[in-house]
Amino acid sequence: IDLGAAWIHGNNQNPLIDLAEKFSVNTKVTDFEDSFVLDNSKSISKLKLYSAYKKFESYLNEGEQILEEANRNLSLRELLDIIYKKKDLSALEKKLFRLFERGLESENAAELDKASAIGYFSESETISGPDFLVYDGYDKILKGLLGNIKIHFKEVVKKIQYDKNAVNIYTENNSFQSELAVEDMNGFYSNDI
Repeated sequence: IDLGAAWIHGNNQNPLIDLAEKFSVNTKVTDFEDSFVLDNSKSISKLKLYSAYKKFESYLNEGEQILEEANRNLSLRELLDIIYKKKDLSALEKKLFRLFERGLESENAAELDKASAIGYFSESETISGPDFLVYDGYDKILKGLLGNIKIHFKEVVKKIQYDKNAVNIYTENNSFQSELAVEDMNGFYSNDI
């Protein structure tokens, strides 16, 4: 079960690999193609799986032409629905295509109805190399990067004052002084003096 970011994709010039090593994050090389899929408790052959994936991939690639003709952006869900209406998919292909769609959602970090089809077809640079499963999450990297920076949650900021030596932050219940501070919708981050 994947409950959020659990992989580092590629290790060639990937700064996350360096950070994982620096902060002793447990990882294991994985191979997504070394898997099996069951249909009604029966294993689907790698050949059938590969063949279905290649068909899914070729159908998806037809989407570029559909996008040009639509003259507007579509979500990946809308695009796939248009493509599927033109195809005669077997029951097994429908099941496998849903599986491949989950992979698209994972790649795009969004559900298909929220993922841009134009964004999918845009040129993007990918990092090559094997994928690494992150055993104990990204917490060690975050904590290592934060160092002694404190994150303050549930503090309603009332006032921020700056001078050349410090930032003073006044909340409903506290006041903080820091050399620098970053505020966002979730909280503020400071290196308290």
